[in-house]
Parts: sequence; C-alpha cells; structure tokens
Amino acid sequence: MKQNFKLLQTKLSTTLTLPALQKIIETHLQSNDLLNSLWLVPSSEHAFELHGLNLHGRIQVYHFCIPDLKQEAIITLEFCKGDEAIVAQLVKRLTAPEADKIHTKKILGEKCRNSDSELAAYLTNFVNHQDQINTLHITSTAIEMARHCSWFNEAELTEELDFLTELHPDHGNYKESLRQRKEQVLQVWPQSKTIWFRGSKIKLCHQAHIVCPVTDAVLALHFAYLPQTKEIIIGYMHQYNDV
Repeated sequence: MKQNFKLLQTKLSTTLTLPALQKIIETHLQSNDLLNSLWLVPSSEHAFELHGLNLHGRIQVYHFCIPDLKQEAIITLEFCKGDEAIVAQLVKRLTAPEADKIHTKKILGEKCRNSDSELAAYLTNFVNHQDQINTLHITSTAIEMARHCSWFNEAELTEELDFLTELHPDHGNYKESLRQRKEQVLQVWPQSKTIWFRGSKIKLCHQAHIVCPVTDAVLALHFAYLPQTKEIIIGYMHQYNDV
C-alpha cells in the first residue's frame, strides 16, 4: 500500500497562461464523472493544487515560463502513484483533439518520473531548452542538490541566471553598482566544493546568493568561472535562513 504514496510527475507544454489553464481544468472537473469530486485551490503565482476526498494526496500543478521558449510554458503535474488513473484522465482531456478549439494543441505528454522539487524541475527544464552553445552550464550535481531545496522564486532565479550569463570580469566599462556586484560574486570562497566536469576536477570557488523577498531564505549557487572560454559552471547549491 505504501507504493500508492510514491510521488510521480508528468509534464506538458502549452501556450496557455496560468489563469487560462486553471479555467480549462475547472471546466473538465465539472464535466467529467471521474474528475468531478476534485476542486482547485490556488497556491502561488505559478502553481495551484487539486484536492479531493478520494485522492491519496493533493495533485500539485506547476506552470513554468521557460526562457527561450517564446510563448510556451511547461506544466508539471506532481501526484501520488495511487492517483495515477485520475491524472491520466485529466491529461487525456487536456490533450484531446477537440482541445484545438481552446488553443491547447501544443500540449504534449511525457512519461511519469520520480518527483523533483520545484527548483529542480525548473532547472531541468532550463537545461533541456537551453541553447547548446550557451556559456552557462548547470550540472547534474547542481540539480541533484536542488532536489533538497524548498527555495523557489522563478523571477529572481531567472534574473540571476541571466546576470551570470553576462559575467565577464575582463570587461571594464560597467556601471559602478554592476561592477561591485560582479566583484562580489567573483570573490573566492575558502573550502570550495569540487566537481568533475568534462573529465576534469573543477573548484566551485565562487558563489551567488539569491534572497527570497517573502521568507528571507537564501539560495547559494556555487559556481566556477572559466576565463579561457568565459563559461560559468554551476555545480552545487544549498539554501539557508529557511523558515
């Protein structure tokens, strides 16, 4: 029986906004016999939950807007294994051919897999849809550590990744505030983490810290800067000041 509570995920892609997705799902909940015992509960600006008295657990629905995907977003449904049939019915309704009438024809299903944290799911999507020639690399070790972090703020994280992408300390014409910020993240930290990358050991001697404006929790990104190629390697992360 314990297996029924194992968390799984399935992913979809869509051009729908989060409010439009919520409205469509509520329509399906009302019109389908298997789904009409569920109700929708908003949980954050990028997620909502489906609750039901007969569920093994809540069905969490995340809506991620991924850079470089233009108008597309990734939908992640996280649920208990015992609720797999209910989620499958919902996905079937969302991806039905007649869904073209409500502009969901770009929703594509993926097989279920073990659950990630919200942060790890975002980073995985970011890596999967990133340009191969990009100079910012997020390693599997970083994503593995992200699974242990509850910290997540999509806007702050996206801004920080964009900032790191442009991190070139050999350029000297920065505004003073930006120059100080770059010097701050490029300071060398003692007792740095070390990872393997492309067959070589790399010391992650730099850190970028992102503060959640709501809880004051801090996400620390441990990274290395390779001056020869101007690449940023994010290989580890952790959070602190969590409440």
